[in-house]
Amino acid sequence: MKKFIYLFSAITLITAVSLVSCNNSTEDGTTENETKKDTIVIEEKNDVVTVKIATSEEWAAFKADAEAKIEANEKRIAEIKVNMKKPGKLFDKMRADRIEALEQRNRDLRLKITAYETNKTDWEKFKEEFNHDLDELGKAIGDIFTDNK
Repeated sequence: MKKFIYLFSAITLITAVSLVSCNNSTEDGTTENETKKDTIVIEEKNDVVTVKIATSEEWAAFKADAEAKIEANEKRIAEIKVNMKKPGKLFDKMRADRIEALEQRNRDLRLKITAYETNKTDWEKFKEEFNHDLDELGKAIGDIFTDNK
């Protein structure tokens, strides 16, 4: 009798899981999973948070633009380093350290792009923070020769 109850329970559970996991088609012929592939819903203690992730087109355009800006920053930093080595130019240790810090920030931005590719988080927040960091780095590179004393 116990074997029958266990067998019946297992069959019922498998049937219920298979029915629940079926995709429901919407009126236009797409499934619910296809219509919601650019959002993630996170539930935290009765709070529902919807996180938008980038579509492949948005991501490709954003990444190309960001890579171009990072490359431009690298070229500007390289030009500054070349100018440092020219005779007659006076560069102190503080400016050399600032240039090294700017190089590290530029490398960190490149790593940030790679990190987003592997674990897609909130697209709007990522895009806003990344653009802010990139703009700040561009300003800092432009202000390398101003004294903040």
